[in-house]
Amino acid sequence: MARMSMGSNSSSSPPSGPYHQPREPHEPQRRQRSVYTSEQIQQLEAFFSVNEYIDGERKKQLSRLTNIPEQQIKVWFQNRRQKKKRENEEMQQQALQQERMQQVQHEEEMRLAAAAAAMARDSRREGGRGDAVEDDDD
Repeated sequence: MARMSMGSNSSSSPPSGPYHQPREPHEPQRRQRSVYTSEQIQQLEAFFSVNEYIDGERKKQLSRLTNIPEQQIKVWFQNRRQKKKRENEEMQQQALQQERMQQVQHEEEMRLAAAAAAMARDSRREGGRGDAVEDDDD
């Protein structure tokens, strides 16, 4: 009969899960990153510019044209869509930051203009009161 501990769930073993699992010695290592020539990238980008999603026939055509396996082409298109999404999000963030900066500048300009108008108004009110200090040492 197996004994179960009723104590804490903490243990000294490293965390497990998809991001923390150590590789077993018999598991194959990850593929090396593919390096594409500039011509291959141009062809991939040209196909992507026509349609961000590639169908089977276009994938076969591109595979023959570039000498890249269809599976890699599929992954390249997935990665390229993610890159485009990330770039769009970054551009939106930059536009929002620019808009916020312009709003802050506008508010500051309005505040300064209001302060200048108030000072001018106060100056006109005090106009002939002789606010200047006179020297009586004659």
